This record gives sequence, C-alpha cells and structure tokens, in this order.
Amino acid sequence: MVETGHAGPLGHGGVKEPGRVAIEEPDRAAIKEVDFRNPVRPGLSVETFALAELRRRVPAAALAQPQRLDFHQIFLITSGHGRYTVDFVDHECGPGTLLWLRPNQVQENAAAPGLDGHAVLFTPAFLPPSQVLRGLLEDQYETAVWHLDAPEALRTLTATVVQLAEDYATACGMSVPAGHTTATPPLGIELLRHQLTVLLLRIAALPTPPGAAEPGAVPDETYLRFRREVEQHFHRTRQVEDYAQFLGYSAKTLNRACQAATGHTAKQVVDRRVVLEAKRLLAHTDLTAAAIAQRLGFTEATNFGKYFTHHTGMPPGDFRTGHTG
Repeated sequence: MVETGHAGPLGHGGVKEPGRVAIEEPDRAAIKEVDFRNPVRPGLSVETFALAELRRRVPAAALAQPQRLDFHQIFLITSGHGRYTVDFVDHECGPGTLLWLRPNQVQENAAAPGLDGHAVLFTPAFLPPSQVLRGLLEDQYETAVWHLDAPEALRTLTATVVQLAEDYATACGMSVPAGHTTATPPLGIELLRHQLTVLLLRIAALPTPPGAAEPGAVPDETYLRFRREVEQHFHRTRQVEDYAQFLGYSAKTLNRACQAATGHTAKQVVDRRVVLEAKRLLAHTDLTAAAIAQRLGFTEATNFGKYFTHHTGMPPGDFRTGHTG
C-alpha cells in the first residue's frame, strides 16, 4: 500500500518536524543554489544581456552542472544549436527557440557554447501586482518552451526583447550615486517594469507549445495560496486536509481551485511536487534512499520506495541508474 503519510500539522514558526536523523554528506555536491545578483546595478532585480556574457561570467563547468535558480530566466535563441536540460527534460534549441525557466527548477547545460541570443533575468518582486502575471510567475512545474517558426511571432518577440535591453541600458545610464553603490531613479525602474510586463504578456499570448497542456483559467487566490503552502511544506505533509485546515478552506474547495487552474486534483499537485524533488535528489546527489525518504517526510525508506514507484512506474534505484550512469 502506498503511504500517504503525514508528518505533522502545518504552521509557521512551530511546525512539527518528522524525527530527524543524521544524514550522511553526499559524495557528489548537492544541487547548486543560485541567487539573483545584478553585478551591474546591485539592488536592481532585473537584468538583460547576451548569452555570450553569461558564459564570460560563469565557467563552462559550472554552467554544465545542476543549478537551482531563485529567479526567472528567459532565453531567446538567435543563432546556433545546442541542448538545454531542465528537470530531466532535454530541450533541443536553435534559432527561434524561446525558453522560460521558473524559480526552483533545476537546469543543466545552461548557455551551451553553440547557442547565442538574449537572456532576461528577473525576480517576481520586480513586477507590478497582477493576477494574470501571478499565475504565470508561480508555475514551478513546467518549463515553457516555444519554437517560434512563424516569422511574425519571432519578429514581435525579438523586437520586445531588444527594446527591453535598450530600456535596461537607458535605466542603468540614468543611475545616480547612492552611498557606495548606485541607484536607479524611479523613472528608470518604472520603464523597465512596464517593458518587462509587456514581454511576459506577449509570451503568455503565444500559442500553447506542442505537447503542453492547454492553459486553464487565470489561477484564483485560493490556488495561488495553496501552491505557496505546498512549496513550503511538501516535505512535511502530503495530506490535502492539512493544507485545507491551515488555509481555512475545505479540501473540496482546494480541489475545485486546482482543477480549474491545472486540470489536476489538489492531491496530484502535492504528489507532483514531492516526486519532482525526489527525482532531483536521486539524480543530483549521492544521498541514500533512506536519507531522501527522511528529507521528504517519509517514516520509512520502504514507504518512499512504494510511493515513488507508484507515481513514476520505476523504483528509485532504477531512476537513479538511468540518470547518473
């Protein structure tokens, strides 16, 4: 029987944790956590540059390794061909490929040497309040990838990205001294915020990529609150009832919100998040199955094994062999 276990009620500043045991240090480095830092204008949480600049800043070996970003990253490829891997999915990229990587997703082979184009990096806090934008920004499960074959769509997106780059250069030029750093005046910040919003809305208006699920309605506040709580507590509980109790909703309300936004039940949303993290730990670290089980809130490694096999169709060991061999 698959364990659906519960590691304690939700709560902030007083959550009951599952029993902690010593976890051995992995032989392989854990997934590298990458925070947003703007080296040109510290404090400005948006940046745009050419992919060649990214390769200049970061050693090739580091770009090839698994990295978990805490910001959004958009690439528009203009020339070359290469492979870009996000959460175990390989994306073949060439001229006209548009990728949108969300925070907490794990990337490999970033900015491959054969690729050139534009990069746009930003944090969610930089954007203005918008229910439509929040729905786009909080999707942490799927990497959005388009191959812009239609000349008009490619021209429009390219022009928008180029305009954003020009506005970024203008805003940086407007910066004035502020102590030991520089500050961008409100006018420059507002200009960037507006142009970035235009870019994201143009992307949102693109046709759904082949093989991707059709977008549902704009997520409501119930779904967005649930998703935030899942992201914080998926390693503590997999019970929808716990999330419902903490958020003040019924489980039925959470199910309706999830079905409307994603086509999945609330339990499926939780399970997808747990399985994704299990895959990351299996593929990118040398933690034992027991250590991974403990990290994800399972009381026994055997229960974790049954759960993983139930949701993926293969035992944890087989998945690890297939992704680390």
